[in-house]
Amino acid sequence: MRIAIVHYHLSPGGVTTVIRAACRGLAAAGMRHVVLCGAAPPDDLPARIVPDLGYLRHSPRTAESLLEEMRGAAADALGGPPDIWHFHNHSLGKNILIPRVVSLLADGGERLVLQLHDLAEDGRPGNHPLVAEQPWLYPLSPRILYAFINGKDRSRFVSAGLPEENSVVLPNPIPAAATASPTPQKKPPLILYPTRAIRRKNLGELLLLSMFAPEGARFAVTRVPEDPAARAIHDHWKWLAEEMELPVHFGVVDRAVPDGKADASYAAWIAAST
Repeated sequence: MRIAIVHYHLSPGGVTTVIRAACRGLAAAGMRHVVLCGAAPPDDLPARIVPDLGYLRHSPRTAESLLEEMRGAAADALGGPPDIWHFHNHSLGKNILIPRVVSLLADGGERLVLQLHDLAEDGRPGNHPLVAEQPWLYPLSPRILYAFINGKDRSRFVSAGLPEENSVVLPNPIPAAATASPTPQKKPPLILYPTRAIRRKNLGELLLLSMFAPEGARFAVTRVPEDPAARAIHDHWKWLAEEMELPVHFGVVDRAVPDGKADASYAAWIAAST
């Protein structure tokens, strides 16, 4: 079986972590697979770059031509056309062409898995206009399966008319890491917030919490957003933390070390956190 996984990017984050886990499972099962995306850092994932799969609000290009490029990249990587196309967040409103690409595949009778981690209607008003007028956003076919990461989202879609047999709850395949019992520490606590610091991540609440933390406590946010609009909001909270002299540091992974003996990797920050 040949599987093409499609996402906007493979930058560090939640969906990329899910894709990475899925690739490990597919490799263990001996299934040929490729990840088509708009951008990807140097990595061991079997990725092929199709630039117009990235965030795209306007484009003179047609969905038909993008799909043709995707088919070519997938067939070249897999040795033949995909048996299954697995899209992540196709309806999120990040790329104006993707919903139509999915619709074209559905019209052609392709097997599709449409995995919805996030929704434009759920706290993303800036995304919604890009998908609000697209009549083909959620195609239906016996060969299409909608995968939800929780039962709440699935119930909402079923209540809105999605047939139950076309839907499934697919929890994120992230194994819990084995952890040792914490050892008492005499030094002040280091609170690590492992997230990309975008608007929805309660950064104001984090700053408020830091104001009531024990003396000497430090707070660290791991990642900086890449989207310019999100970066502006991040920079505001970073400025406010500095202006108020709060013990909150932003974008620490690969930029700063948690203590004098460690490097700046994510693993080092995890190990140093309280």
